[in-house]
Amino acid sequence: MKGARLGLGLFWAALRVGAMDYHVAPDGSDLNPGTAARPWATLGGARDGVRARRGLSAGAVTVWLKGGYYNLATTAVFEPVDSGTPGAPIVYASAPGESAHLTGAVNLDPGWFTRVDRRSPIWDRLDPAAQGHVYAVRLFDHGITDLGALEPRGFNLRAVAPLELSYDGRPMTLARWPNVDDPLSVTGTVLSDRTFTYTGSRPARWSRASDIWMHGLWSQNWADFHVAVARIDPVGRTITLAGPPAQYGIASRQPYYAYNLLEELDVPGEYYVDRTSGVLYFWPPGPLAGSVLQASMLKTSILAVNGARFITFRGLTVESARGPLVTIGAGDHIQFDGCVLRNAGQFAAQIAGTHNGITGSEIAFCGDEGVRLAGGDRAALTPGDNYVSESRIHGTGRIAWTYKPGVVFEGGCGNRATHDLLEDLPHAAVLFSGNNHLIAYNEIRDVCQLTSDAGAIYAGQSWSFRGNVIEYNYLHEIASHLGSPDVNGIYLDDCMSGVVVFANIFYRISGTAIFCGGGRDNLMCNNIIACCGTAHCDDDRGRSRITAVRGSAWNLLAGLGFDRIAYQQAPWSKTFPACAAIPDSWAGIEQGLWRNPQNSVFAHNVGWGNRRWLHESDSSGTGVFRVYAKIEDNHSDSPPLFEGDGPPRTARLEVPGGKFVGIPFAAIGPSTLAPLRK
Repeated sequence: MKGARLGLGLFWAALRVGAMDYHVAPDGSDLNPGTAARPWATLGGARDGVRARRGLSAGAVTVWLKGGYYNLATTAVFEPVDSGTPGAPIVYASAPGESAHLTGAVNLDPGWFTRVDRRSPIWDRLDPAAQGHVYAVRLFDHGITDLGALEPRGFNLRAVAPLELSYDGRPMTLARWPNVDDPLSVTGTVLSDRTFTYTGSRPARWSRASDIWMHGLWSQNWADFHVAVARIDPVGRTITLAGPPAQYGIASRQPYYAYNLLEELDVPGEYYVDRTSGVLYFWPPGPLAGSVLQASMLKTSILAVNGARFITFRGLTVESARGPLVTIGAGDHIQFDGCVLRNAGQFAAQIAGTHNGITGSEIAFCGDEGVRLAGGDRAALTPGDNYVSESRIHGTGRIAWTYKPGVVFEGGCGNRATHDLLEDLPHAAVLFSGNNHLIAYNEIRDVCQLTSDAGAIYAGQSWSFRGNVIEYNYLHEIASHLGSPDVNGIYLDDCMSGVVVFANIFYRISGTAIFCGGGRDNLMCNNIIACCGTAHCDDDRGRSRITAVRGSAWNLLAGLGFDRIAYQQAPWSKTFPACAAIPDSWAGIEQGLWRNPQNSVFAHNVGWGNRRWLHESDSSGTGVFRVYAKIEDNHSDSPPLFEGDGPPRTARLEVPGGKFVGIPFAAIGPSTLAPLRK
């Protein structure tokens, strides 16, 4: 037996010839050599130590981070000199059985907090339900002086978050009214572009509050904005905002909530920061003793890759920053494997370069997007091959709701989101632009919660975003909490063209499963559509909206030339001949049916239990479904393929006869997260 163990040890040693292991621990020192006995103390120290020692070995390098919290005051940047090689990557990983946390925060000692009692000057400002439950800490006394400031943000606005509080890895709620679990308030009569009436008497309690903010869907249910309050008149029951909500103004009966109010710190999990006195007030959702309390501080990303190659971050928790968590601006073969990315003030990760991505990870509770994918060259149709896969993405759009999805493809070419679970989102799960992207084998549920006129997977307003494939996804339980039926499965808005929608499952979607807004050359085949509002609709909006006006977003002909694209020359003309056929002059566009949804196909689709199968809006009389290339072999009233009244459970969904291709349902979603599926 002893000889067998010795032989096995020699075997593993032989496999790791030239490999080197280093170690990091919260109680280490960056002056140490990085050994197990004398570890480094910080990620930056480890990076620099590996950089200095990289020439000592041609083998792989693993840096083991012992469990604990590594709070970064500045971004850890990885540059070309920090690269591994194809055969010898550099790995930064949590030590086996331990959890290393890389944060942009400071930890607050629970012992710093004292209970607020009747002697406190703020006692009578607290809701009676909160009195006796709120704790306070003077942050200034502990060197925490940069508390940040609230700023306008939302639909088309971005801002760094102020200091935010998390408890045991979950972000807490800045005190607000109505509370998170209650219905939103709604605007009353609109008196001006910044003043409206309210009902009830709750705002009268806020007479001593300063720096009140409101967040709402002030005019359009697909555009949210955070706006400061200038004045509240409890006699006239009016609220005047510091300025009109950006872009769209105010309308009556629109949802909003007020926040940053000590008076509304009335349920567990809420907090308030007095930025004048530096006092943080908090009603903890559980015991303070033994909890992990973090105050976010870092305004830039926690990790940044700028040209490095062949680095893997494995099993790490990256969390709690006022800005983003991870940015990969350039480089290749950078991977986050089995990580947790959470509690960003902005987005979790921005991924550019090539062959970079996230796999087997959890992405949660981000103020804006989850993952922003870029990379690849549209003009040359060169793929970026960046990705997010086998991951669970939830709770993003936490601060800004609309157009801050779980995954957004920011132009580029040839990137992918596959085998992910996207759930519990206020707006879209996936937004895409660019070419040749793949959105496949994802489960998407409980999204578009706080919106209307939206889609779980959405793109719009382009003739050139071609080659995108949406296949083998399961989209279900999609409905707005606002009561609007106008939330959809796949939404190809405003003449979005050249998209393949193949072999997806749509189940219990309040709006339309596949909603097209007049785009050309869309292929929608082999889908299962059950218990939705409408299976498929399309229209001819392009006849009235497409224009030759310079600078207009509806100048789709000019859009064909964006990103140096020559759409009538190779490689575009060969790859997208239907696009190359579009005339290169406005005079040519005006002739014939180029502004209509020509050459689209809706075929071999199967459905049951839908309120409506097909719907067209032919307002100009120039044609919608009659200009399609095909609408054939669809079965709108099929016997249900699911077990009972519930969602599919079979490993493979087959439709007897016809040209239907079986859907491997068991392969949809993250294989490592199968127990999470309902």
